[in-house]
Amino acid sequence: MKVQSVNPSTGKLIKEFEAASADEVNNAVAEARAAQAGWSALSLGEKAVYFERLAKILQDNAQEILALMKEETGKRIPDGEAEVYDVIDAINYYIGQMRKVHPDKSLKLNPEAFPDTDLEIEYVPYGVIGLIMPWNFPFYSPGMFVIAALVAGNAVVLKPSEFSTLVALDMQSRFKEAGFPEGIFEVLIGAEDTGKLLVKSDVDKIFFVGSVEAGQDIIANAGIKPIQVELGGNSAALVLEDADIDLATKGVSWAGTYHAGQDCVGIKRVFVVESVADEFISKLTSVVSTLRPGIDYGPYITSEALETVRQRIEDSVTKGAKLLCGGKKIKAPEGDGFWLTPSVLIYTDDNLELVTKETFGNTVPVMVVKNAEEAVEKANHTVYGLSNAVFTKDLQKAERIALLLQSGMVFINEPFIAIPGWDHWTGWKNSGFGTAESKIMQCLKKKVISVNKSGAARSFWYPYPEK
Repeated sequence: MKVQSVNPSTGKLIKEFEAASADEVNNAVAEARAAQAGWSALSLGEKAVYFERLAKILQDNAQEILALMKEETGKRIPDGEAEVYDVIDAINYYIGQMRKVHPDKSLKLNPEAFPDTDLEIEYVPYGVIGLIMPWNFPFYSPGMFVIAALVAGNAVVLKPSEFSTLVALDMQSRFKEAGFPEGIFEVLIGAEDTGKLLVKSDVDKIFFVGSVEAGQDIIANAGIKPIQVELGGNSAALVLEDADIDLATKGVSWAGTYHAGQDCVGIKRVFVVESVADEFISKLTSVVSTLRPGIDYGPYITSEALETVRQRIEDSVTKGAKLLCGGKKIKAPEGDGFWLTPSVLIYTDDNLELVTKETFGNTVPVMVVKNAEEAVEKANHTVYGLSNAVFTKDLQKAERIALLLQSGMVFINEPFIAIPGWDHWTGWKNSGFGTAESKIMQCLKKKVISVNKSGAARSFWYPYPEK
């Protein structure tokens, strides 16, 4: 099976690849397992030397990486910069997190039943971790998991999206340049079929970032294997009556349209209180309608992705929504490609596909509501639970509302932030498995060890007393 890397800005083929076969998948996992034994035996200080070299290589070659991301996924350079530099920052972050991991000796046994006995919980690497990662953050998403997994002592086998193959191979080359052991970070080329082969392979744990539908398929096929999934979202912005309207306008217009709206945590619904609705909608439309293709926003990843969003916009208008701007296919300065102008819609129907499903596009649907209570109710009316944003000058009220919103993350007076190391990124409901653990702890498994130092048999062993 062939996998094609296409420039979405121009629609032109960059390169064609052969997808990995079942044997190649199994061989990659075996090579990673062989490399992991020696890697996990290194001290954290010894591992850190490799990462120090990697950080310098990434820093020195950041512009090349950004240019490649733009070519293969259409991401604008300003949007891509955070991907590269946040990954560089994550190196020190996860090394610091790993330094905090120590055996847990806090559990105390009953001294009468277990005299002179120690009990501790050790944390050890899983072994080989399989990653199935998306194209919309082609460096950031896999980079964060690769770093956390390797710092924790694992080996990694990455199956990137078929739409970001070149970026993944470039990332692997940077690790090799830094001198990481051969086999410790393997990349598999392919699409859905390759991902399924990796899921069913001999890896010890799977991390997946992507759509709900793909996540459900992975869960169904993984067998008895730990899985951590970070899935899609339908994030809402709540613009309350006392919001700073200029701030809300800037935050929502950016988070709803950057990278052509192809972001799981981007703003996909807006609920604005009626007392400030006219001002907010006017300012939002003014900003969105003047965004520049090729500068402020980029193309869609494929023509199919563009058509899905365009059809949802048309369906919404047919069912009563008002299109204030955008939603038109254009030929951008860079070439034909897959370009759709950013749009703003006013809607009243909760059942529009545009707002019930995760719409991966640069469209901002706005609903006018009576008050904050209705805004919360409408925001929670979704099967997703990744994030929400609240715009208000009353921070105490914002924090109360944050606790009422059914999402793993809530951002106040901004649409979202970049958490160090992409750590504690948490989705509820269909947006993933919410966890209290950091990514480092997700890359470690616990081993319980008890030591009977008494040298004596337990009082409750045989022989039992006669009655």
